[in-house]
Amino acid sequence: MFQDERINKESGRIYRNCILFSLVIILMICIVKFIYYASIKEFQFPYIIAEVVLLLDSIAILGIGELHLVTKIKDELFYYKRYKYYKKAILVYLSIGLLGFAIALPFEYNNHFMDISSQSLLIHLESFGFLFLVFSFKRARINFNYSFIEENNTIYWKKVAWNIFKLFLLHIVFLVVSLIFNIVIVGHNYLNIFKFFAVSFLSLAFIYILISFVERVSNDCIVNEKKNNALLIVGGLTLFIYFVYFISQLIVLFLQRNLNSSNMQFYRMLYGVANHIHLFYMPCFVWLLTFAYCNQDKNKPLDRLITLFVILALLQLVIALCNNEVLLIIMYNYDLNRGTIKAFNAYSDILSVGFGVALGICLSCISYQIFLKTNKYNWWFVLSILWFLNVILKVVAHNYLTQFLFVICSCLEMAVIILVIVFLKSYIENKNNQDESSLENKEDLASLD
Repeated sequence: MFQDERINKESGRIYRNCILFSLVIILMICIVKFIYYASIKEFQFPYIIAEVVLLLDSIAILGIGELHLVTKIKDELFYYKRYKYYKKAILVYLSIGLLGFAIALPFEYNNHFMDISSQSLLIHLESFGFLFLVFSFKRARINFNYSFIEENNTIYWKKVAWNIFKLFLLHIVFLVVSLIFNIVIVGHNYLNIFKFFAVSFLSLAFIYILISFVERVSNDCIVNEKKNNALLIVGGLTLFIYFVYFISQLIVLFLQRNLNSSNMQFYRMLYGVANHIHLFYMPCFVWLLTFAYCNQDKNKPLDRLITLFVILALLQLVIALCNNEVLLIIMYNYDLNRGTIKAFNAYSDILSVGFGVALGICLSCISYQIFLKTNKYNWWFVLSILWFLNVILKVVAHNYLTQFLFVICSCLEMAVIILVIVFLKSYIENKNNQDESSLENKEDLASLD
């Protein structure tokens, strides 16, 4: 009973923080969009409908949760009601958010200035949510599917399938709403609307299946005493996602050097796919790092370092999204001279190096902490050198767009992932051995008594 109350409280707090975090992101995007449309003198309210709906949705949910539910007596019942509210509110937030996109899509596809697309915003929000939720649930030592994680495999996957079916029905409802608006406003672009909701459903379903699969494997590992299985699955997934991004980006660079009217459409499609795949790389890498929480008590250096790494990673993703939109503003302001564009590129490079160095310092400290616990693999300084070398070469590759440098950067990145997997595998094995030794000592003492 106490465990259930703790899980409900923690999950409710996680969902509240997730909505608060999305509120900040949407507010930043609204400001950038307003500047963008003001710069091209084409601002109309329908162009920011999706963001406004998400903004009002977040404010309403947080306002009710933080103000309406406040009482003078803050006992266990008060916190139970508050966090139970947020567990239901996250579904309302998702539904109203999809409604906002459904209304905004017809206006977007009827607007030739709409370069800050809802599809891009949706993918970014899903990436942020994925990163935030896997980190928060892992840090709290609870499962996303905690209510039925202990069921047998058949029941477990039936419930996962049922949740996916409900998500599918939700997308169908808002697809119909969007099509109705589209008939009234535009009368064409039906394929783009189908594509938007298909991408939304498939990406959300993929993320949920992935989390469910890893949680199931992790739970089975605890029972079967094979705790490295889930780590290796997430590590393999991280490597696979980065490898797919590497191949797609390599093709993009090749097409960029041989661009013509015949391959322009394929180039744009592949460029978008590569960027979307890369957005899910960092959440998977963070997910990999959170396996250090398996046997680590809270309020320890490792816990704080991983939390700092996640904060920096989220900030990097948010600022990168805003920078992309600022670049569009610069592109549409033809009066700006080349010096402004060079200054923006220099600013982007400085940010890239700054975040890269900060993340590298965090990762070096994390790997060193793991080395201190295991005293088995002392290659933590090699990992640090590889990371910092990758950061420098990425900036050079960004400015010169050479395939050779990109290949070197990608190899360094994959080497870092492999070293992190090795470190974490060693750490978990060492902790397991310590736990077994401690248990044996307790049994020996009990037998002597």
